Amino acid sequence: MAKQKLISTKMKVFMLCLFAGSIISFSAAGVLLYNSDFTLANYFDVNDWNLNFFSNSSRLQGHESYLTNQDLNEIENLSIDFNGYNVYFETYEGNTLDLYLYDNFNRSSNSRNATSSNTVESPFSISREGNKLTVKPNTNILTELASHYEFMIKIPYSYNKGLSINSSSGEMKLDNLKLSNMNLKAINSTINLNSVSCESANISLTNGNIHGDSFSSKNLIASTVNGNLYFSPLSGEVKLTTVNGNIHSTITSYLTNLDINTTSGYVNLNIPDEGDFSFNYSTMNGEFLSELNNPNGSYLDIPTKVQGSTDFSTGNGTNKINVKTVSGNFKIYN
Repeated sequence: MAKQKLISTKMKVFMLCLFAGSIISFSAAGVLLYNSDFTLANYFDVNDWNLNFFSNSSRLQGHESYLTNQDLNEIENLSIDFNGYNVYFETYEGNTLDLYLYDNFNRSSNSRNATSSNTVESPFSISREGNKLTVKPNTNILTELASHYEFMIKIPYSYNKGLSINSSSGEMKLDNLKLSNMNLKAINSTINLNSVSCESANISLTNGNIHGDSFSSKNLIASTVNGNLYFSPLSGEVKLTTVNGNIHSTITSYLTNLDINTTSGYVNLNIPDEGDFSFNYSTMNGEFLSELNNPNGSYLDIPTKVQGSTDFSTGNGTNKINVKTVSGNFKIYN
């Protein structure tokens, strides 16, 4: 008695045709995508999804083991350097700089930690030279691995002079500050600025996003590597740079000069209903898009879509906007 075939010859041919068709379809789609300007960044924020691996979502998991505060009267420059530790920065209504240490040591163990009753030296190294106050971790006390420690640093709303922060891992959440100047540098962090104003600001971040809401500065320089930039509104002199990051900003008629440079990122600018702008867009593999609602006046001459580089002006063109991308699009809207 002949054995019955599990799969008939016709079914085998049909399945083989389906397989071959799938290969051809996927290959054709791949060729089309390769030859187009398709990037994932045009459809969702890749960095927002990807950077969750870098950001520390936990906040202060451990025991509050040390607290001290510092008077900021007559301080013209506050410098905080905690590179190498997990640090969270906040602002609050008090009058002093508050410094907290948290640790995750087992209190039942005999391991050395900064809260030992035999330890009298502060885990913070605080020095003052003239009107400059510098705060650093005291590595003589913090002898264990950095992963055992977390810090919380609270800056009072009343402080209105120069602020400089250097940190790695954590978060900066600065609200309601009016500073003379601000310099922020961080790695594997998130920087959130809300209702912050200063004469000049220099902000740089690697692996994380920078958000500036109700932010104002006469001179702003901001950059990210593997992160996005969000600023609203922009005025004065501004320079924004990203590597593998997108830029979303709202500009005002008080903007005098804006320079934007992105590598593997797109640029979206929300522009006022009327303005005197001179746009210059330079790109290797991007396009310009205009999504203006009911454009009138000088905005009527703005092109709707341009593949590649372009330049145009509105009004008298006194406010300069220069955008340079490698593979990202540039869009304006209102």
